[in-house]
Amino acid sequence: MLAGKTVLRRGFAAAAQAQSQTTPLTQNIEEKLTRLSNGFTVASIDLNGAVSSLVLAYRAGARYQQADEGGLVHHLRNNFGKDSEKYLGVKLLWQLGSIGGNLNSFVTKDMLAVQTNVIRDRSVVGISLLGEFSKPAFRPWDVEDAAETVEKDLKFLQPYDIALELLHKAAYRNGSLSTFNLAQPYEADHYCHKKLGAYSKARLLTSEAVLFGVNVDHNDLLNYASQQSVIAEGKASGASASPYVGGDARQVGQSSVAHVLIAGEGAPSTDQKAVATQYVLAALIGSQPGLKFTNSASSSVVGAVIRKAANHRPVGVAAVNVSHSDSGLVGVYVAVDGQYAEPTVRAALDGIKQVANGVEKDVFEAAKKSTQLEVLLRFEQPNELALEQAHQSLAKGELFLPTELVKQVEQVTVEDVKKAAQKIVSKPSLAAYGRINQVPYFDQL
Repeated sequence: MLAGKTVLRRGFAAAAQAQSQTTPLTQNIEEKLTRLSNGFTVASIDLNGAVSSLVLAYRAGARYQQADEGGLVHHLRNNFGKDSEKYLGVKLLWQLGSIGGNLNSFVTKDMLAVQTNVIRDRSVVGISLLGEFSKPAFRPWDVEDAAETVEKDLKFLQPYDIALELLHKAAYRNGSLSTFNLAQPYEADHYCHKKLGAYSKARLLTSEAVLFGVNVDHNDLLNYASQQSVIAEGKASGASASPYVGGDARQVGQSSVAHVLIAGEGAPSTDQKAVATQYVLAALIGSQPGLKFTNSASSSVVGAVIRKAANHRPVGVAAVNVSHSDSGLVGVYVAVDGQYAEPTVRAALDGIKQVANGVEKDVFEAAKKSTQLEVLLRFEQPNELALEQAHQSLAKGELFLPTELVKQVEQVTVEDVKKAAQKIVSKPSLAAYGRINQVPYFDQL
């Protein structure tokens, strides 16, 4: 599950965009997963759409960095799109553009990925190009150019992104999940081509990789993986354990707004029932996106409590819903004028306590229905579906379709949600960014 997860993305503009594809997920679904003898996983979901979304992902996200490698994966990600061992990066990008494709790269705590979206009848070419993009050659001049983009990325960070990274720091302290996805300012332009090459050689291996496609012939993916793949064979070490601890982390920012997140331990992406429960809890905590063709009342219990306490003052409320391969975070995010932070934060926790004590049946059922619709709408786009399923394949070794998640949501009970909310109340983590002088510490709540 990528929901709410901090994802650092870099994109190259080209002709085609995947949003033109809106085939319903509930019709004509064909899913396949194959694991080759060298450990390389190949998976696909065919919705019979006209646009193919292709992802090559590695189990090589920020949590796999060593203590002296902070920000290295950010630098590595920004080298996607540069020269490969065989071809110039500019030539690869030109070829991708000529078939109506685009290119994006991503880094999360668990995953490093490169993605392209192309017209389906050119997907074979897209797969081959994706393989070249996923293995940069790390020419010294390319690495130097990419370092400049790292610095630019840091200038455009949003307050929520910073606060979410702080929340991981509070929740996991010095564990691997506390590692920032992004380089810190002092880490920008910190890595040479040799260091990046060494990390790539150690982690970008077949047993740590998945080639995933939506709206593509599975055999085309298999043919590339077994006959043309440029990925070196091998297996890397696993991520170190990162137990949930709970705590407080905060940072003063240049804003009059306090961005505050309160969360507790949530579901790992490998636990389907817990993921479904977390989705319903998130619906009860935060405001839901606007949905077409519905006039049902909001199921956001916590949001209602916060807005009542705000007494018509501006306040932003949303759920925090994050799942990693072995842990997760769930809670609430509020953005409010810093001088009113204390009563707002207290109201947020009071709202979570209400959910932990139980909610009315009609409110609970409304939350489940809105969750099911949100899941289907969110994953309707092939590019979103491809990234999510690539993450699921790396974490669990199998697919977990949105339609299956909808079925799991139907089985969630009030008691399940109460227990999940009680975990937040019993051992919260708090992160704050901006004007934080009036934000209470978690042990004062």
